[in-house]
Amino acid sequence: MRRLILILLLVLVLISPSSAAEQCSNDIEVYNSGETFNGASFTLSPSDGYYYPRGGEYEVSIPSQATDISITDDEGDDLLQETKESRYLNTRLFFSNDEKVESSEDYSFNIEYRMPRGTTVYEDKIYFSQIIPLDFCEQNSVAFSFPEEWNVVEASENASVSEGEISSPYKEITEVRFESPEKLNQKVNYNTETFNVTVPSTYRDFTRSQVEEIEKMTSDIEEETSIQTPKKFDLVYLPLNSSDISKESAGQYYGGRIEVKSTQLSRKRVDSFETLFHEVIHGYNDKLSEGSPDWWWEEGTAEYLSHKIMRENGYNTSIFQSSPEAVQNTFEDCGVERNFISDWTPINEGSFDIEPVYICPLDASKDYISDRRSLGYSYSELIVAEMFSDREEKVSDVYGLMQEKNVSFSNSREKMNNQINFFTSQVFGQDMTEFYLEKGIETDNWETKYQTIKEVEEEINDLNGRYRYELFRDLEKDLQEIRVEFYRGNLTKNGELADLEQRIEERNETVVNTLQRYNAARERVSDLEEKREPQLFTEQSQDLNKSLELIQSMGFERASLRISEINNSVSERKQNISEYVSSLDSFESNVESTSFVFKPFLLDTEDKLEESRQEFSAGNLETAEEKLQSSRSTYQLSRPIGAVSYVIILCIGSLVARRFL
Repeated sequence: MRRLILILLLVLVLISPSSAAEQCSNDIEVYNSGETFNGASFTLSPSDGYYYPRGGEYEVSIPSQATDISITDDEGDDLLQETKESRYLNTRLFFSNDEKVESSEDYSFNIEYRMPRGTTVYEDKIYFSQIIPLDFCEQNSVAFSFPEEWNVVEASENASVSEGEISSPYKEITEVRFESPEKLNQKVNYNTETFNVTVPSTYRDFTRSQVEEIEKMTSDIEEETSIQTPKKFDLVYLPLNSSDISKESAGQYYGGRIEVKSTQLSRKRVDSFETLFHEVIHGYNDKLSEGSPDWWWEEGTAEYLSHKIMRENGYNTSIFQSSPEAVQNTFEDCGVERNFISDWTPINEGSFDIEPVYICPLDASKDYISDRRSLGYSYSELIVAEMFSDREEKVSDVYGLMQEKNVSFSNSREKMNNQINFFTSQVFGQDMTEFYLEKGIETDNWETKYQTIKEVEEEINDLNGRYRYELFRDLEKDLQEIRVEFYRGNLTKNGELADLEQRIEERNETVVNTLQRYNAARERVSDLEEKREPQLFTEQSQDLNKSLELIQSMGFERASLRISEINNSVSERKQNISEYVSSLDSFESNVESTSFVFKPFLLDTEDKLEESRQEFSAGNLETAEEKLQSSRSTYQLSRPIGAVSYVIILCIGSLVARRFL
């Protein structure tokens, strides 16, 4: 297969102390040299009436990956004065034409450098991706040439395809996908302690070194998050055109699976490592955010923690982080309001568009962030960093408190903003509401409702302790549900808490009334038991015990009904006892007043009377009444028998007396 040739037309930005105007040339080429590309020539072509003065100073931007940089004129003299890094992942080169006379003719110079090949091979698919520096030269372009046996499958919208060549303007990322008649490598799988990896075979060693490096840092991640490392991550590198990953994303995490675009394999090691590490942090966050929509905290912590841990392990992460000044400039000069972050998401979602929606001024003295997606990432990281950088507390303290409360992130960004406000406020020991509002994050004030929840909890605990029977435990469960909803960020439904407070008040009134009735009934029965045989009110006492059980099980209505029935039963019992005692006393008096002459004829009246007394003492009032009635019946029957017997005895006595007299 023929060696692939990449022809790059680089950006030229001229900064001159005079009013000279310049035109950018198409005369810029970069040649293939093994695994790198060499730079070539620039030509400045002055417009009519303008010239390049002696001492004119110029600036050119080239990709930051470039090495072995030199700038010379046609005579081979070195012109390079200075190089500076740019926030756009470019290197800025400064030079002048001090040795040249003033001229209105073309002024030529050469720039040479070496640059890594921007190629990814995925089985029979070949990808070229080139990040182009920003400039104002509309005609500058990048060109790709390719072997005849390769077919162009897809190219960026900004690219134009002609015979054997693809070109596109410099101002955007250019990506081209080819298809080769043969597979240049195979898709392979391998496992490490924490990762199951699927990757093109060419990059097996490259990716293994990265995942093994991350595995060395898992203890650092656990310390920063208080979350245990998941048993396994599935790490899959996908083709560029895979529908499994959004076009605007370099990688994504979902449900234990990390998906990374295979184009990341052509980036510098630190670049691709940073993307992978970012997604790994999402995997830890997933312990608390599974099923939640993506938002500023999720991305902010992924950026902040991945960069923090990478720095602590010797990586330079400055190229991935926008300066606070660039963020501030964007808010001040580009018409962007800070509150966009409140419901920001890094992916297209419904009607939400992440594409650029603002234009920044052309001010070379200031840095800006050109689109809302990048601004969201940068601003999210800055917010998280501002919270934790100068504090002893960590993200792990926030997550630890959430796990202690057994709560995860909610299903809406509005509630999640409330959640993070509350939990960070608790961890930091201060109300963070104003901090978030200043950052443009819309959040409800949590303090008043939380204080009310604590007051209601204290009231329920006090009432449960006061009555000993935990008569408010069902309302305590209702409060717990409200508390959980509060922890999940639902701060607006104050009606539920107010309703609970009303129910507590009504319950307390019901408990007081029911216990008062119970205690009065218990005291009444106890008094009667002291005055009479205790056994006479055993049934009522047992019924009162059952009433108390109903109260303890919060069956207040049934308990009240039973207490009313007990009171009626006690009154009826008291009346029956009084009538029995009166009847017993009266009958005993009658029996005692019976003439001794008739007593021998009373049969077993007195025995039955004694049995009645014994049943009464045993609490068997009904049996005692039956025995008393039986004794009375016997007594009534024995009187005429006794009278007849007495007369007979008298007659017999009279006859006997006459006979002997």
